[in-house]
Amino acid sequence: MGAFSEGAELLYEYVVRLGPAVEYGASMAAVLGGREAPPACGLRVDIPFEGEVRGRLGGHLRGVDHLTIRADGRMELDLRGCLTTPDGKRIALRADGVGLPAPGQPIVRLRENVTLTTADPDLAWLNAQQVWATGEANLATGEVTIRGYLA
Repeated sequence: MGAFSEGAELLYEYVVRLGPAVEYGASMAAVLGGREAPPACGLRVDIPFEGEVRGRLGGHLRGVDHLTIRADGRMELDLRGCLTTPDGKRIALRADGVGLPAPGQPIVRLRENVTLTTADPDLAWLNAQQVWATGEANLATGEVTIRGYLA
C-alpha cells in the first residue's frame, strides 16, 4: 500500500476482469513485453473492465480505461466507469493516474486519483470526497485489484 493509505478510511475494494483491448495501430502486448518500443506518438489502448466492489461503497463496476503508454514508457490511466450499488443506485467513477510496470513481471502497480459523482440524495456526500486508490493489474491473469481511500 502507498503511504497515503495510512490512517485513511477504506471506502472500497474491487477486483475487476479486463476485457479485450481495443488497439489503435500498435500492439500493447508487444510494447509491454519489450518486443517493440512505444510509438513516438504514444500508444493508445481502450481496455474495458468489470467486476464487484466491496466495502463501505459496494456494488458492481463496469467501465473503460483509455490508457496511453507514452514514448518514454509512462503509463497514463484515464478511467471512466459506472458503479451500481446493490439497490440500483448509480455513481459515476472517473480516475486518472499512473501505471508502474514491475520489471520482469506481468504486474503493473496502479496509483489513481478518483472522483465519484451522483445526483442520488442518499449518496450525494460522495461528490465532495477526494479518493486516492492504489492496487495492481496482473496482466497474466487479466485481473485488477484496487483499494480506494477517502483522503
